[in-house]
Amino acid sequence: MENFRQREMAECGNPFPQSRPTLWERVMPGLMVAALLLPLIFSAPEKKSFLHLGLPRVHSGDEPHYLVMLNSLLSDHDLDLRNNYEAVHMGGEDAGRYFKGLSLDNHTTWYINGKLTRWFEVYAVDEKKWGHDAQGHPVPVLKAGVVSPDPGRPEYSWHPPGVALLLAPLLYPFRGTTYVEPLAIFCSTLAMIAAMFLFRALVLHFDQRHGVANLVTAVAFLGTPAWHYGRTFFNEPYLLLFAAGAYSLVLRGRGTLLAGTMIGLGLLMKPFFILVAVPLGLMMLAEKKTRALALFALPQAACILVILWMNYWMFGSPWRVPQPFQIGSFFKGASGLLFDARHGCLNSAPALLVALVAWPAFMRAHRREALMLGGGVLLYFLFISMFHTWHGGYCYGPRYLVPVLPLLFVALVSLPASRAWREAWARWLLGAVCVLSVAVNFVAANPYWNSWDKNPLTAPWK
Repeated sequence: MENFRQREMAECGNPFPQSRPTLWERVMPGLMVAALLLPLIFSAPEKKSFLHLGLPRVHSGDEPHYLVMLNSLLSDHDLDLRNNYEAVHMGGEDAGRYFKGLSLDNHTTWYINGKLTRWFEVYAVDEKKWGHDAQGHPVPVLKAGVVSPDPGRPEYSWHPPGVALLLAPLLYPFRGTTYVEPLAIFCSTLAMIAAMFLFRALVLHFDQRHGVANLVTAVAFLGTPAWHYGRTFFNEPYLLLFAAGAYSLVLRGRGTLLAGTMIGLGLLMKPFFILVAVPLGLMMLAEKKTRALALFALPQAACILVILWMNYWMFGSPWRVPQPFQIGSFFKGASGLLFDARHGCLNSAPALLVALVAWPAFMRAHRREALMLGGGVLLYFLFISMFHTWHGGYCYGPRYLVPVLPLLFVALVSLPASRAWREAWARWLLGAVCVLSVAVNFVAANPYWNSWDKNPLTAPWK
């Protein structure tokens, strides 16, 4: 019976029969979960010390502004952030504990006579130019020669509200408390853990040996910036969950409706996330799976309609977007995403080189799946390369690539079939690069705020 099952699996294209996992293979996923949870013990650096333990708090960049959106939904049941930023200046925790009472600039935008106007184009960003009220609270000041906008005009964020819409129902019981902030970050970690298990299921589709799946998953999630971003309050943990989930479900022939729903939720966070769906949709179209394609596309179409409706509701037209796409230098973006000292993939995830070594063998063994995975990552990479802010702003590593970067590591299942694996010295070298990659991201994630806008691997040499 056992020989028959092995022959049957080999004929289906999987030469590795599923075996009972050993104790170590059962324990290792739990250790990876513990590793992803570890950064939560480090709070934001409220004091100038290397380690600051406590409830997780947001640090900088766009994090506090996503938190403002979430608190606006929880407390005001709207997305008008004007009063929420004023509450921050008055000492409220709408943007997190660290920013209460500070002169935090508004990440808001509005249209005046059909023209997009952003807050920093009207008000001074430099806190030294701000005024103060009678109680000493900071008050933003208009730039010289700028006419004040209608004081009653709503201010909506230039960030898509998807993550706030997703978390508001979950965190509603904690509205108005200091626990919204750490719980929002904890949800990011849970999303990253869920992404890890969906990715592991995808790896098991190609190699049913649990030890191999564990090692590949460990390199993909602990050897890349995914470890760091599981501690942040950004969109990226959720987008990685949706990308890994969609590919895992579709390539394993399961749940196309759920996969489409995941892509749709991602669109509410980053509209260009639709690029992840293109290879999967084209595959269904080429294979004439019309029913599966319809189920896959339906929730995405519904979410696109939601985006258009929100644009109309907030800005007066479905075609008025909160943050238009700004084209930059493709060469600068592409080279920066690969080699930049602070935001390059190869500096933040050296193990990517090992994955690329395995890709030719993976392509030979699994051409269909390789085209889907590689095509999705390539489309995403090309688009981000054209973006003016390809680096993702003030953050760690190539933030915008975090949702798709781990997908390249699925190819590690074919590493033993690559030419480089034939030499003992090459195997040791490839293993050392993977260990180095995990070490770099351990430092970047613990504590996570210590590696913003710098890289543990390159910072000592700058």
